[in-house]
Amino acid sequence: MAGGFPFKAGPAAVVVTTATDVANLTPSSSATYRMVRHVHVENKTGTAATFSAYMGGTGGTAAGTEIVFGKSVAANDVFDMYFPAGLKFTSTDFLSVFSGTTLALTIVVTGESYATA
Repeated sequence: MAGGFPFKAGPAAVVVTTATDVANLTPSSSATYRMVRHVHVENKTGTAATFSAYMGGTGGTAAGTEIVFGKSVAANDVFDMYFPAGLKFTSTDFLSVFSGTTLALTIVVTGESYATA
């Protein structure tokens, strides 16, 4: 494939206390990979809420795999992370997220899907 095809994972609710994988982000085949370019987190409540995101095993929160940790998103505000060079996800990589406040946050992840060489 000459170029990537756009993909979007989410919008999905960020669950409290339990690290949950962002659905439809991890490629289903080892013949493809995804380059994440943008992660958008929105707080839809009137109170600040914190979240953490990890790249690694399914439901993972291992030390050293944090992409963002304990980030506070102000009430009715957004937090955006950009990866211009791309953050590569293979079929064994997962983006796990959790929040300190039940269902306060929504996440959307965008980028491109590619075939492996």
